[in-house]
Amino acid sequence: MISILRVIIWILLITIIYRLIKTVYRVLKSSGSESHKKPESGKNSKYKINKEDVIEAKFEEIKPKENNNNS
Repeated sequence: MISILRVIIWILLITIIYRLIKTVYRVLKSSGSESHKKPESGKNSKYKINKEDVIEAKFEEIKPKENNNNS
């Protein structure tokens, strides 16, 4: 009975230590990467958008209709 409890405790400890190490590794790795920085110009973007592909659109402002229901 005691050996089963020891095994369970060891498994829990190893799991907690593994998750802690994994979390610390992710935090250290992400703090040094440049993935969170905004691109300085459109040329460094991962998408290549040509000016020919951009469509100009005109928008009209929608004005609410006035109701004369004074009841």
